[in-house]
Amino acid sequence: MPEMTCAVVEDLLDLYLDGETSPETGRLVEEHVAGCERCRAVLDYRRRLRAKLVRSAGLGAAGPGAGGGGGLDELPVADVRVVSRARARLRLTLAKALAVSLVAVVGAWAGVWHLTAPAPPGMYLARIDSSQIIVDGKAAMEIPFLWVPSRPGEEPPELWSVGVHFAGAKPLELKVASVTLEDTWFGLPHYRRGVIHAYQQDGVHVETGEGRSCFVPREPPLGPLWDDEGLPYVVKRATGVTVLGRGNMVIARTRDIDLTAVQMNVPWERGLGVDGLRLSLGMSFSEVRGPTIYSLHVEEVERSDIEVLDAVFPEDLQPLRIEREPSDEPARALPLEFPWTPSPGSAMVASFPPGVVGPGTLSPLLVVRCGDETVYLVASCTSWRVSGEAPLDQVYDLEGPG
Repeated sequence: MPEMTCAVVEDLLDLYLDGETSPETGRLVEEHVAGCERCRAVLDYRRRLRAKLVRSAGLGAAGPGAGGGGGLDELPVADVRVVSRARARLRLTLAKALAVSLVAVVGAWAGVWHLTAPAPPGMYLARIDSSQIIVDGKAAMEIPFLWVPSRPGEEPPELWSVGVHFAGAKPLELKVASVTLEDTWFGLPHYRRGVIHAYQQDGVHVETGEGRSCFVPREPPLGPLWDDEGLPYVVKRATGVTVLGRGNMVIARTRDIDLTAVQMNVPWERGLGVDGLRLSLGMSFSEVRGPTIYSLHVEEVERSDIEVLDAVFPEDLQPLRIEREPSDEPARALPLEFPWTPSPGSAMVASFPPGVVGPGTLSPLLVVRCGDETVYLVASCTSWRVSGEAPLDQVYDLEGPG
């Protein structure tokens, strides 16, 4: 039998009060308590606590004697069976409280998940505002989308191709190289944003970090899509975009777009400089609305026989000219008529319509005559994504079929 130290006695007190100690052990506990004021106080406290437990549980009055130790202070204590029932009831109450708390947490999560759904389950494409792409066998598009799952954790279906439709003309077929999809915190909110990366050629799209990416084609540039009729370039206005899965199943579509496609049928240069002419591209931004002003500044003109014969912009962007006079008067935007003879300090500008939130790819085509030679220039692509501050119903075509 271990020595009856205070630590040993404290370990045995609950068993003693429950009547589960042997007579010999009970006697040793009583002898120690009788001579130890500290342990006697602990025993009295535990007896009172048990009596209070029984009263609060409504299981009857405390009964005399416990643990077979009638020789100690005869305070009212709970019967062993009553204490056991009280303990069981408290355990059940605690379990019910935990279950109710868990149900409340899950219910709150489910409520928030359903209430944050901006539209029925499905995929919704971003509205394409004031965009222009060059169709030369290497055309590329990045289309943001919104994925609304029907259940938590559901992933969007595999995307196979993107079709850009034109009135009375063949559609432009793009192959989906990759899809990036953002994560959510425990499935909240009830949607996920993503971007479709699609190209006219087959190839590999590689994310290089910090929003940068590159595309490595597996095949040479493709032939012309539309009958060129001997024209140097063909302009088409898109009427809609459709995303297809395997088996040509329609996954998402939008008709709320402003997209101009320019098919180049002659050699052209990507850049803003020809012999004797140097231009610079600029674009001003707003924190919420995205880019608002597109500008093409004439940095240098070394020849007098340079004229801009034409400029092809998205349909909503109408170019104007700005001539800066050598005075304190502010520059004025004037109608731009072609041919336009640029001069140093002059600029071609185009204002985006109000409410433009993206996405956009802007590749203006300039037709420039240098003496007897005609040169086709395409400004370096300027792309912008949708604004994170804009309301979802302004950014995505939530009215279209998902």
